[in-house]
Amino acid sequence: MVWALNVGLLFLAIAGSDGCFLCPLREPPRPRPLDQFELPTLGKMPSTDKVPPLCDYSKKLPVNGSCQEAFERLLCSAETFYSAIVKGCPGSDDPDACSSCSRGKDASTWVVGWFDSLGKPPSGISDGNYYWLGDYEICHDLRAKQKFMGQYCRVELEIPDALVEAGCQQTDPLAIILGVCFPAECSKAELTAVSSSLVPYKLTVDCEVHTEWSMAAKIFLTLTGIWVFVVLVCTAAHIRNPDLGLVFYCLSLQVNGARALSTKRDYQLHAQQGLEFLTYLVLIIGIVYSYMLPYIENVSFAFDAVSDARMHLVNNYSYHIDGLLALTSLFTTSLLMGHILSYKDIFRAVIRKLARFMPSYAFIIAFMGIVFANVASGPLWIHGDLVKRCESSWWKNLLLINNFYGVKETCVDFGHVISLEAQCFAVLIVLICLAYHRPVIAQGVAVTLTILSIIVTFYIILTNALPPAPMLSAEPVDTFKIEFLLSNVVIAFLPRLSAYMIGFLYYFRFNFSETEEGSIDANGNEKIVHKNRWQAYLLAAATCLVVSGVAFGVLGYASTNHGATLWLAAYGSLHRPAWAFAVISLLWLCQNKTFSELNAFLSWRLFSPLSKLTYQALIIAEPLVLYFYSAMHRPTHATHWSSIYTAVSTAAVAYLFALLIDIFLARPLRNLIYSRSIHRRRYTIPGRTNSLRTGV
Repeated sequence: MVWALNVGLLFLAIAGSDGCFLCPLREPPRPRPLDQFELPTLGKMPSTDKVPPLCDYSKKLPVNGSCQEAFERLLCSAETFYSAIVKGCPGSDDPDACSSCSRGKDASTWVVGWFDSLGKPPSGISDGNYYWLGDYEICHDLRAKQKFMGQYCRVELEIPDALVEAGCQQTDPLAIILGVCFPAECSKAELTAVSSSLVPYKLTVDCEVHTEWSMAAKIFLTLTGIWVFVVLVCTAAHIRNPDLGLVFYCLSLQVNGARALSTKRDYQLHAQQGLEFLTYLVLIIGIVYSYMLPYIENVSFAFDAVSDARMHLVNNYSYHIDGLLALTSLFTTSLLMGHILSYKDIFRAVIRKLARFMPSYAFIIAFMGIVFANVASGPLWIHGDLVKRCESSWWKNLLLINNFYGVKETCVDFGHVISLEAQCFAVLIVLICLAYHRPVIAQGVAVTLTILSIIVTFYIILTNALPPAPMLSAEPVDTFKIEFLLSNVVIAFLPRLSAYMIGFLYYFRFNFSETEEGSIDANGNEKIVHKNRWQAYLLAAATCLVVSGVAFGVLGYASTNHGATLWLAAYGSLHRPAWAFAVISLLWLCQNKTFSELNAFLSWRLFSPLSKLTYQALIIAEPLVLYFYSAMHRPTHATHWSSIYTAVSTAAVAYLFALLIDIFLARPLRNLIYSRSIHRRRYTIPGRTNSLRTGV
């Protein structure tokens, strides 16, 4: 029975995902049969025996200046080449005209490549292959050879659904993304005007970010290189002579690497690290399945699985962050309870937490805003929106207030979680101080905040008729409602505060010390007698029930887009704190040794160094997934195995990058700031300490 509960709880605990807040706003249209596209009626086709007046047509385009001249050169070259093909060049009776015609034909041959680079209908349109990308490489070859100064752009055409009644609102138009090699002299607004004059559809134009490195990027990379060089030099000097000055010790990779990878633990919540790592893996899987939607050629792969109970565990993902927040809250409370006694202690704890995390976070934000757009290229690598978001919201991310400005005000999607955790930590640290002096009042405040969080969430969802959580559904949900849900519930401080408060309250409700007694049986073997056995079994059953309800409670809504309004609002307000309760309960059951086998796995020392970098790795994981999918020059054909491979690769590489940033940047800076503590510990054995209390 115990082993069955182990397996059931572990399976349900890892089912699902979270992480990508902007993904619901990038959701592609549902696949439809090709004959459902309301295509325009073609007029009388021009005769192939006559040369179309392309050169004259270029002067009628709604642009002027250098953009008009670039289009004129393109279309006139096409007319010249077509004329030479249709009419042919004069014979030997007119050698000058023949020579001029031949030179003109040779000089305009490049237009064949330009036409070949245009997007064309692929196979699998009814399966959701909306990318008509053409040939990105030809466009850049023309530019490299100085034949045509082109920039690769994607024109997204919103084609009406032929089955929608006239006059009805088009909530989910069919989208075709057409690749075009436009003149580089034209701006986005000019290209939009030209495209709108050619096709009768609503459209948007996005062009690749300029491939040249900006001055800011060059300065950033230069400073990074100098810092890495300094760290390597100090490391070599420290290895050669360990008695050198404190600066060499603080910057040494040998010292910082040993502490970052240490498995020494001086606290009892060992299973917390394993649960945190499993949550990390679940989040990575969710990020992969969410991010891949705009970059796959078989969109039906995702939408066909909406009614599948197994895939619903991945589809409904937004509550797993609450489990991570609850684990962080409980762990922080257990470490700091009794050590935060005054306002000075509160201030010091906040400063030390910022010193521990902000160097890595600031480096990632700077990299995303300055360098990321230039690390790759391709028809799918058009991230102008990301660059603009970083340019406008980087300071909101660094001040940890970006979640107050809406879901689009972030440089990386997971930045909202970082801001949420920091804001919740500020509340928690005050409650920890209050609990030392007035524990009953502190618990009362936490209960009040939890109830208030649930009530506010219920009211927002009910009064605005919002979906209970961001997820794919059988029918599209109004984008305005999705964005409202994300901005006012999913990333909002008060609606997400309940999970953090549950972690704090759990510290008082249960004793997290080792709850077991040992005795010797008749054979001389130690016999373990668990305390509170029935309480543990009842809690295990309740946890299984809660996890099942949270995981599958809105499967019917996702499959049909229908559900009782009160039930959807109740689920939307309760499923996050319920999941936080279930995760913390599972931790208590492991700590209680009720599930000794599961506890042995979750307490594996390997999880200790990994859990230190969970938040940093999650921030890095999203750009990695974005790189894996959009750096390729063709859309991916998604399968479950390919998605799992991508998730495993992302999890490993994200941890590696997080570790490198930690030992090259974050720990050295933290050591320099808290050099007095480092000096006292210089000759101790490297191991994990209370980083929130010491700052190192």
